[in-house]
Amino acid sequence: MTGVPELAERVRLLRAHGEQPRYRHRIVGTTARLDALQAAVLRPKLARLDAWNDRRRRLGETLRTLIQDGLSTAGCEGAIEIASGPAEPGDHVYHLFVVRSEDRDRLREHLSRQGVASAVHYPTPIHLTEAYADLGLAPGSLPVSERLAERMCSLPLFPAMSDAETERVAQSVIAFAEDQGRSAR
Repeated sequence: MTGVPELAERVRLLRAHGEQPRYRHRIVGTTARLDALQAAVLRPKLARLDAWNDRRRRLGETLRTLIQDGLSTAGCEGAIEIASGPAEPGDHVYHLFVVRSEDRDRLREHLSRQGVASAVHYPTPIHLTEAYADLGLAPGSLPVSERLAERMCSLPLFPAMSDAETERVAQSVIAFAEDQGRSAR
């Protein structure tokens, strides 16, 4: 508690990655939002963490395989790129299942019509946020990051996701790629 509004605002920014509103990084901050009550609620869940992570790994690999196989069968390889997952075996828990599309917004509209949620995480490359303006990196200075930010979206993946839901997500992505292929002809 403080009577200095500027200090209160700075502390609020520091505890939330320096963002206000979401994805607008105004200062360099941290994630410092865990209080005692949240810790008390989360502590019993730690016993389930390994099982949840294993389930996420299985679902992530299933979703990856379904999408890759479906795109291959449909002759649409490359229409959707799967960004999530390790380049080599590792301990990836698919916190996010990220795909890339040349027309991300149309992909998201298609998924929404199919009842499949999607999200855009980090829509602005960090070097273009206010927090890092002092680096002097203008638009175009990191073209790969900027291009990826325009193409990436996250598909649903959570430990309680059913096999049927996983299949529905994959089929919706494949159907979009097929539609894109037909439109290109």
